[in-house]
Amino acid sequence: MYKVTNKIPANWDSEIKGKPLVVLEDESGGQSVIGMDDHCYVLYNGSKDREFKSVKHWYLEAAVALKDYLIAKSPEIL
Repeated sequence: MYKVTNKIPANWDSEIKGKPLVVLEDESGGQSVIGMDDHCYVLYNGSKDREFKSVKHWYLEAAVALKDYLIAKSPEIL
């Protein structure tokens, strides 16, 4: 099960993909980053051994993490 974490993955390239908004990690080493691209939210999946790639399908924990992020940031967004 993926859980939100505060540590940015070592192989995440902030210069190319931007600053992570939310980072998730599971017990098997899978990692996900929710980022922003052209004002759109994007989910990237990867791991310590795999490059991060954007995905079309969001899993429940990532959707909930984005919801929580948006609620926490709502005064700034609006």
